[in-house]
Amino acid sequence: MEVDNNTLTLADLINVGALLRDPQPTDILLLAAKVPRGTDSVATLRGLGQVFAVAWPFGVDPLTGSAAFTLGLSYGIEARGRLNIGKDLVSLAQDGAQPGDVLVLDGTKGTGAVFDRLTLQAALPLLDGLVVAGAELSVLYARFLAHAGLGGSLYYDANGYDGGVSLEAVEGGGGFGYQLGFGVQTRLPTLGAGIRFRVLGQLSYTGDRRTVSVQATDAAALDIVECLRNGTGNTQVSCVSQTTQMAGSLPLPTEIDAYAYYPIFLGQGEPLFLLARARGVFGGFLYEGWRLGVGASYRLFTQVPLGVELGIGGPSGFSVGFRVGLELPGAELRFGLAQRGGFLLGAKGAEFRLAAVLK
Repeated sequence: MEVDNNTLTLADLINVGALLRDPQPTDILLLAAKVPRGTDSVATLRGLGQVFAVAWPFGVDPLTGSAAFTLGLSYGIEARGRLNIGKDLVSLAQDGAQPGDVLVLDGTKGTGAVFDRLTLQAALPLLDGLVVAGAELSVLYARFLAHAGLGGSLYYDANGYDGGVSLEAVEGGGGFGYQLGFGVQTRLPTLGAGIRFRVLGQLSYTGDRRTVSVQATDAAALDIVECLRNGTGNTQVSCVSQTTQMAGSLPLPTEIDAYAYYPIFLGQGEPLFLLARARGVFGGFLYEGWRLGVGASYRLFTQVPLGVELGIGGPSGFSVGFRVGLELPGAELRFGLAQRGGFLLGAKGAEFRLAAVLK
């Protein structure tokens, strides 16, 4: 699981999370109240729980002795999310506007999805087994999907806020989707490298669409928030709320994952591996950008591989992490932890990995 943002610390998220007894699309205002004034906030979430992954080799390459062709099947549950909080919404949530300010709310939106992924993979060795090319087809099922966005603008003077604000919130699930992928990796004796692309993905869903339209005249910030949250108005706020059923699809972003490693042999012992990796997620509502990392891995003990990594990119910037494994007869345990943009409760992001592999 990975959580990343540029403004809120882990302590902030814990405090806000305690307030979410009855989740509403406008709970974004609780987060906006914690963001430093005058700052746009960006947060991303990515989680994967892989239930199983199996592979079947077919045939034998007479030159390398490895499989001539391999089929694989894997299943897991994924969670994705992205939240943008514009600095003008921060001013509204904190009631910190000054006379003459114009608050533009169009940049505030959030998207989240939880879905099953069943993937069929195929791999074919090329160039006498030095390179392996692969392709995959994923069938997706939406367990939950939500999207909310604000629009409009408000003008603030000594009498209060004037202008119009709109909220659109969609919540649903129960639809299928797909995604294609392809990649290549080397099997060289020393330098190893690989790259994978996932493209052309989308996730269908059905659900409820709620729209709220606010027209404010000399209104207080609390009156506007009450309309967005509860659909209630007063003499200063004209509030219209409507809920309808809809069907739609969420386009999934293009994903690029690349890695490389190089061994340095230290006498007769285990080699020290220098590692580099990059991940890019672009397009659509779930855009993440690039994150780059470099590190090293070494077997301090025969059955215990250790690794450290420094990274940069994403909303939080720098990261520091480690990973450790334990290899047992017929199984392997893997654990990894990284903190981003700070440490402990002051961190702005984290990456957590835990896996058990049966051999």
